Amino acid sequence: MGEGILGGIRIVEIAGGHALSVTGLLLAEAGAEVIKVEADAGARGSASFAVWNRSKKSVGLAIEGEEARRSLGRLLRAADVVLTDWSADRQRGAGLDEASMARQYPHLIHASIGSWPADHPLADRPVDDTLVLAESGLMDEQRGIREGPIYLRFPLGSWGAAYLAAIGVVARLIQAGRGGGAGSVSTSLVQGALLPAAMLWRRAEHATQALVDSMGKAMISPQFECSDGVWIHVKAPPDDAPLMRAALDALGPARIEDLNRGWPSNHTCINWGANAHVFKTRPSAEWLADLWASDIPVQADVPMGAIYRDEQAIANGYVIDVEDPDLGRTQQPGVPCSVEPPMRVQSAAPAFGTTPISIWDDVPAPRRERAADCLPLEGVHIVDFGSFVAGPLAPMILGDLGADIIKVEGTGG
Repeated sequence: MGEGILGGIRIVEIAGGHALSVTGLLLAEAGAEVIKVEADAGARGSASFAVWNRSKKSVGLAIEGEEARRSLGRLLRAADVVLTDWSADRQRGAGLDEASMARQYPHLIHASIGSWPADHPLADRPVDDTLVLAESGLMDEQRGIREGPIYLRFPLGSWGAAYLAAIGVVARLIQAGRGGGAGSVSTSLVQGALLPAAMLWRRAEHATQALVDSMGKAMISPQFECSDGVWIHVKAPPDDAPLMRAALDALGPARIEDLNRGWPSNHTCINWGANAHVFKTRPSAEWLADLWASDIPVQADVPMGAIYRDEQAIANGYVIDVEDPDLGRTQQPGVPCSVEPPMRVQSAAPAFGTTPISIWDDVPAPRRERAADCLPLEGVHIVDFGSFVAGPLAPMILGDLGADIIKVEGTGG
């Protein structure tokens, strides 16, 4: 039995692209016993596989065919949750769709991640971030360095969908633990990508000017090049930091007005053009020290992977050492949040097929019926003191799942 808030929960993961694998990872490191069903070695040996599939077990089983499905049934009878990112058609063909699972295993929580929502005309598209973001128009959602769509290196849909699926599964488990029965969870890469994209939408029936002007789609990121070629990302007005103030005073109003011509002006950088000119006069280390001393949030833009060498990230456990059977000693991201009892890495990614199909043969099936027609968090009461984006976003999701949310707001707006 696993340790953690999900200790004793048994999960079967079928297939497992990026989003689904991370969902299984989150649940496993919260204490669930996750068995990854694999037809072959697939993407093994890659760094991403080693991270996304640690803390799990592996069963080698090609599911197509009656005999294979009977073998899979040995796991499903004792499981609490089944996770899959197969297309709806492929699920139906293998008897893994929600309706078939409800008939054969009414105790199971069925969770799936698709490309588009389950009932959408494009639901059977491949579960692929590039295709989904392009077809949905999300590559053109925020201004880039040139006109037209921008390829997003960050797999926005997969990361969003992974967390949405994990949240949905935990909500269903809470419902089941309160006697509400099992049920289904369904999300998609489109829904995962839309979640953070809501920050960029500024349309409302009775919009205030503050809503219209704040973080619009055309907003340019306040990033500036320093004399050493390093770019820094400023998140508050830099004008009153000592070095910047001295430089602006030396330029004078007329020169500042001339430098600002053609550049944007917003709440972060009123004197954008002049700031860009001044930042190029000193190396990044000097600017960072001066801005930090003035309590202005700023960081250097660093190469991908630099976080693994950041002293603070290592000290806080955001980067950990894992001995992988294929790759040897690796540095990997730590667990993403703190809970009690704590999430923790259970093991490195398993070798292929090292878990017998009979592992749960002696485990009784969970005793629960299908869930009633209600939201899984109905009856849960939450007080929300959040602000900005991340604070209110979590209670919004919990409210959509049925929780009763009371938002406490300051009178200043």
